[in-house]
Formats: sequence, structure tokens, C-alpha cells
Amino acid sequence: MFGDRIKKALIDAGLQTIPEDESVPLTQVGLDNLVLALLVVELEHEFKIQIPIIPLVKEKFSSISSIQNYLIELGVQ
Repeated sequence: MFGDRIKKALIDAGLQTIPEDESVPLTQVGLDNLVLALLVVELEHEFKIQIPIIPLVKEKFSSISSIQNYLIELGVQ
């Protein structure tokens, strides 16, 4: 659904390797706290939304699939 846009945001946030399988844990391909913070900014820009960062639930960003589900929870269509 939003996979390509999420992948673009991950690249723009500095993640070097983007998994083809959207269920692969992003920590296995280099997602760390810095990239996560940059990813939140990129997703907010890409989808024109505000992502609540307190508390920032890392599980919502564990894979491309989980990010997509979280964006749907936030009302992205």
C-alpha cells in the first residue's frame, strides 16, 4: 500500500539497505536510534502527518509492514 513511499523515507533517513521482504526487522539492516529519529521526520514530511514521539514505540517501526500498519492507525490513506 505505502511500501514504496516508506522505502523512500528509509533511504532519505540514511538506511543503506532496504529489505525486499517488508516483514524483515529493520534493525537487521541497520536501523538505529539516529536513523529512527530521521525516519520519523521523513515520514511526517512524506505523508503530511504528525507522529507522536512521546512515547516513541519502537515496535511500530520494526519493519516496513509495521510502519505501514502504524501509518494506517494514524489515519493515512
